Amino acid sequence: LQEPHNPSLMDNDNLGASKKILYVEDNPANLKLVAHILSSRKDVNFYTAYSPSAGLEITSNTDIDLVLLDINLPEMSGFDLMKKIKRSPRYTDVPFVAISANAMKEDVTLGLNSDFKYYITKPINIKHFNEVVDELLH
Repeated sequence: LQEPHNPSLMDNDNLGASKKILYVEDNPANLKLVAHILSSRKDVNFYTAYSPSAGLEITSNTDIDLVLLDINLPEMSGFDLMKKIKRSPRYTDVPFVAISANAMKEDVTLGLNSDFKYYITKPINIKHFNEVVDELLH
């Protein structure tokens, strides 16, 4: 999979949207699924990054309201990426959610004991995902 030249905004014609969500995920099928789930939300602009470096570029240039991170990423883990993003004072209070295929109890515990507000396992439970997004954005 080639890295896109520019980080991507999957805009749902929501130029006036008040909330910005970033999902850093190297699997295009997972990105498409989350984009589809969020497409009905008129209050959201959805940004995607296929790599940690693209995610860092987006977070340095855009104020994101919610960050979704895959745990197993190229370059660095989702844990390390979250730590890097949180070094910026503007991301101190921004919620982070892990979305991972690592579904063992110890994986979930590790995620929740770091700085993730939620740890969502794949395959994504759409109802639970929407409840988490609603809670963290409102």
